[in-house]
Amino acid sequence: MPAAPRPRVVSPRRGPGPGPAPGPGRGRRARALALAVVATSLVSGGVARADEADDRHAEGTALGKKGEFEAARIKLLQAASARPMAKTLLNLCVVEQQMKLEDEAIKHCRAFLAAKDADPATAQTVHDGIFRELEQVTGRVVIEAPTGARVEVDGHLLGVAPFPGPVDLKVGERTFSAGTVSVSVAVRPGQVATAKLVVDEPSPAPPPVVGQPASPQPTPPPAAPAERGSWLVPGVLGGLGVVGLGVGGGLALASSGKASNLEAARATRAGTCGPTGAECADLQSVYDSGKGLRTGSYIAYGVGGAALLGAVVVALVTTPWRERQAATRSTPTPTLVPVFGAAPGVALLGAY
Repeated sequence: MPAAPRPRVVSPRRGPGPGPAPGPGRGRRARALALAVVATSLVSGGVARADEADDRHAEGTALGKKGEFEAARIKLLQAASARPMAKTLLNLCVVEQQMKLEDEAIKHCRAFLAAKDADPATAQTVHDGIFRELEQVTGRVVIEAPTGARVEVDGHLLGVAPFPGPVDLKVGERTFSAGTVSVSVAVRPGQVATAKLVVDEPSPAPPPVVGQPASPQPTPPPAAPAERGSWLVPGVLGGLGVVGLGVGGGLALASSGKASNLEAARATRAGTCGPTGAECADLQSVYDSGKGLRTGSYIAYGVGGAALLGAVVVALVTTPWRERQAATRSTPTPTLVPVFGAAPGVALLGAY
C-alpha cells in the first residue's frame, strides 16, 4: 500500500504588523518618565514664583527708601501674595504705618511676629517698638454675623462672614452693619470688643399637652394714660396776688395824696385852729382818711404777696408741667382754696 503523504509545516510570513506587547518593565519606565516631567515643571514653577517674590520685595524696599510709600506698598503686597516672607511682612508694617494705615500695619506686624522665618531678636525689637505704638491707636473687634453675610464698617465693605479671628480697626466709635442689623461699637486701644450682628430668634412656645387644653396667655394690663397737672389753682392764686399788689399800690398812692393835702392845709392854717379844734375838723378828717388808705394798702400788699407765694408753692407741689401716668385709684385731686379770715393774710387748705 502506498504511504500517506506527510503534512507540510507552513512558516508564518514575516512582514509589517503589530509588534510584541510591551512587558511590565517598559510600563514602569514610561510612568517614571511622566512623573519626572511633572516634578520638573513644579520645581521650575516654584523657583519662578520665589524669584518673583524676591524681585517684588526688592523693588518695594527700594521705593520705600525713596519715600514712595504707595508704590512700595503695592510691590510688597505682590511679594507677600507670591510668598509671604517675614521680611516682606515687616516692611509692609513699616510702610503702612508711614501711610497712617494703622489697622493694616498692625495686621502685617502681627503676621511678622507669628512667621516661622522671623529672626527672634528682630521680632522682640518689633514687638517692643512699632507693635506697641500701633496698639495705642488700634483695637480688635470680634464680629458675630451669619455665615455669608456681607459686613460693612462705617459704610465700607469689610468682608464676608465668618471671619477667621478678631479684626484690627482704628480706635473710635465704629458702626457695623450686616443686612438690616446695625450696631455701634467703641473700639478702644489694645482691647477686644464684640460686634453682634445676629438677630436672636424668639424661643418657640412649648407644645400643648395632648388631652389638656392650652392655657390662655394672660393679657397684659393696658398702659395707664399719661396726663399733666392742672394750672388752675396756681393761676388763680397768681392772679389774686397780682390784683392784691395792684390794689395795695393804688391805695398807697391815694394815701400819699391825702398826706400831701394835709400838709398843705396845715401850712395854710398855721395858728388858726382853736383849743377845741372845731375849726380844723376837716384837717382831722383828711388825716384819718389818709391813715385808713395807708392801712388798706398794707393789707392789700400782704394779701397779694401771700397769694403769689401760695401760687409758687402749689406749682412746686403739683408740678403741672410734668407728664405723669393717670391715677388708677379713686384719689381726690389735690385742691387748694384761699380762705380769708378776720386778720390780714391768706390760708391755703387742700388735700395732698
